[in-house]
Amino acid sequence: MTSPFIPVDHPTTYRCIGLVQGRYFPSLDSFNSGILLTEDAPPFPATLLGKASQWLQNNPDRITELHIWSTWIRTLKESPGLVFRLVRIHSLANVEGQATSETINYFSIRGTIAFQNDGQIGIRVARNRKPPASEAQTKKWQPFTIVIEGSIPDATPNQFWEFDCRRIGTRLVLENGKLIQDAPQQPTQEQKKQRQQQRQKPQPAPVAQPETHLGDAMPPVSGKMEITLKISEFPGNAKTVDNGWKEFEIDTGGKLVTVRVKPKAFKKLEEAQQNYPMWVAAIVGKMGAATPKGFILEEPAIQVFEKKPKEQKAETNAVASGVA
Repeated sequence: MTSPFIPVDHPTTYRCIGLVQGRYFPSLDSFNSGILLTEDAPPFPATLLGKASQWLQNNPDRITELHIWSTWIRTLKESPGLVFRLVRIHSLANVEGQATSETINYFSIRGTIAFQNDGQIGIRVARNRKPPASEAQTKKWQPFTIVIEGSIPDATPNQFWEFDCRRIGTRLVLENGKLIQDAPQQPTQEQKKQRQQQRQKPQPAPVAQPETHLGDAMPPVSGKMEITLKISEFPGNAKTVDNGWKEFEIDTGGKLVTVRVKPKAFKKLEEAQQNYPMWVAAIVGKMGAATPKGFILEEPAIQVFEKKPKEQKAETNAVASGVA
């Protein structure tokens, strides 16, 4: 999927932005502080900023309508879950000129690895410009850590990565990751002392060293891979197996992924087929045993989302015209 956001102008530009569809309800105490209601999760804490706040104040009768929002996000230690900072309102057909229904709930996160354990990755995000001297220590200029679900076996602390994530309920789930810049090596106190001593001595002529390859001496690092599959058609090839579970195959372009789920999970697909003219399902799991034509998806979880028919999209575009 092509990112709906403007490309960064520097390799290590920080970013923590996404698109979400929902209704904003201000609190009694503040117009710019309230909650965001989506179709698939409990209410999220939300704050209005910039153009989103300005437009809604000028159009108070449109406040609680269903909108698509550009949003900055955070996760808080004291209140687990996502916090949205709503900065702009868009129509479905024109989110930076590239929106499709797939871009809703897509998030782009760029920052340094803070930690990775138990299937979670912490990404440290900072501002891209230097703060005024008088505000350098204030909270709004301090870096923060956003937590996503997933694992990157090769990632180590302080590396700069770019992540594509998908919001599933209250979680941000990793879809793709790309290393942008390796972590700088910090010298030890002993190394600093040796370097200082070397500066004080005449340096001998350099001696050519044979080329070495780290891969020849170090074994590969073991890890787990999490996979997200998306389908928009009902799996008519599903069959009932042990204990009433449902098993079906998904063709991912040459490889067949075998999915086996409980009847309750499969019912989500049946209800989507019955109730929604158009829908998309995200199936998240781990790569399991290989099969002759692909592999088995272990521990699958299913989330289903309705896709609006074309006539409803056209109505949404007309309502949101001139907002973005």
